[in-house]
Amino acid sequence: QRHQPGNLGLGTFPVFGRERIERQVFDTDIRAAVDDLAHPLGAFAVAGIVSGKNEQHVDIKHFAGLGKSQPMLALVMTVCMFSLAGFPPTGGFMGKLYLFKAAMESGYTWLVIFGALNTLISVYYYIRVVVAMYFQDSKESVKMAAVLPGVGLVLLVTLLGIFYLGIFPGTTLSLLY
Repeated sequence: QRHQPGNLGLGTFPVFGRERIERQVFDTDIRAAVDDLAHPLGAFAVAGIVSGKNEQHVDIKHFAGLGKSQPMLALVMTVCMFSLAGFPPTGGFMGKLYLFKAAMESGYTWLVIFGALNTLISVYYYIRVVVAMYFQDSKESVKMAAVLPGVGLVLLVTLLGIFYLGIFPGTTLSLLY
């Protein structure tokens, strides 16, 4: 799939698993819900900026060269893609780890296998975006609107949140209780 907002939905698989084991893993569910706010928020914000007015530029080719033309947006999108794929030290990694651990402890081995396979498949789609941003040249000139200070702040908080959830996952739960 080349349409990036559609690809971002691949990272939402854990919702299916969470519903099945919700009673046994309340803490994991709360922590994962907080994590699920961070990386999609950043990824959709960058995709929204790149897509432009009326979502005219939503194909992966419109992300080509973003690492050169808008390095901060590319950095945010890269971190979000790595988190969605479940790479450490991001919140996405910890979310998948906690979810798979809870599913195993609850006897849902089939769900862990299915989730791990889905994660492997999703890595291909997320890494394609990163490759396009840093290793492909833009074939057409896409004018992007300037990043508003409020959006920049959201992107910064998103980055910090993704790494905070990945490095200090236990403190998220302690803050919630």
